[in-house]
Amino acid sequence: MNIKVKETPGVALIEQPCGIDGVYEQIEVCGRNCYRSTPKGGDSAKKFTEAMISSGHYAMLEHGTVYLAMPVQNASDEPHKIVYNKYTKAARQYIDGHNGFDFITTNYRVLVENDWLDLLQYWTAPTKYHERRITVMFDTNIGISREFNRHRVNSVAESSTRYCNYTKNKFDGALTVIEPTWLRDRAGIINMKLKNESLMDKIREFTLGQDSNWEKLDYWLFALEVANGCYQRLIELGCKPQEAREVLPLATNTQLIHTAFVEDWKHFFELRAEDTPTNHPHPMALELAAELKTIMIKHGYI
Repeated sequence: MNIKVKETPGVALIEQPCGIDGVYEQIEVCGRNCYRSTPKGGDSAKKFTEAMISSGHYAMLEHGTVYLAMPVQNASDEPHKIVYNKYTKAARQYIDGHNGFDFITTNYRVLVENDWLDLLQYWTAPTKYHERRITVMFDTNIGISREFNRHRVNSVAESSTRYCNYTKNKFDGALTVIEPTWLRDRAGIINMKLKNESLMDKIREFTLGQDSNWEKLDYWLFALEVANGCYQRLIELGCKPQEAREVLPLATNTQLIHTAFVEDWKHFFELRAEDTPTNHPHPMALELAAELKTIMIKHGYI
């Protein structure tokens, strides 16, 4: 099994399609990311969502954002219970001074768990009165995903090393890693070394203490090649991916999806997108967060 090196991480928005079908499609995209499979098309998104509900696997439902506009007859009217749900944002507004609405942003899991699917009759496209929820895909490594997943208010869907078998064709039979920032722009040398240098020779040099001429790049590649070889052999010996993954390095490539309210993304940027005297994000985390912040500004979300 080979090693593939990505030179840089990446980040992109996952825009939810319109309507209730768009909610199903968003849930399917995020849910299938865990297994690195792709949407099937047709009515597969709705069937996927129904399967998640039937199995009690509600976490992926959180990525389906729901925008509601519930009419208000009188200013003194008590709002629906959903307004007080901790995963919901709501604002009461009066249009033209007399038409009142509770503008509600929530997620599909809230509706399913509380038996509130009847509220979909108040479905609307997002308006300026709704707080937006934004879904983002990070193409990064496991080390960075651990840091980002500490933002626990976000809904998360990550490629699962329990189920992803990197020896299979869908992964090109290769373990993919992200080049660290401290080795940036050395992809040509990395690929040359992977192609031309013998792992057995490296093992001999390392065990005999003949590695005095090695540089940081050599130790990084050596560790990856040993881990990669052990992972492959464990799979060949009958281990499941969830067992073989114990030897995978933090550099292993992962695709991480987060969905969060705009306000939560602003907090994310405060911690991750700026290097200050009191806050020093990991260089790769800083790179991704700063790029995402630029994208959100461009789209007018922040």
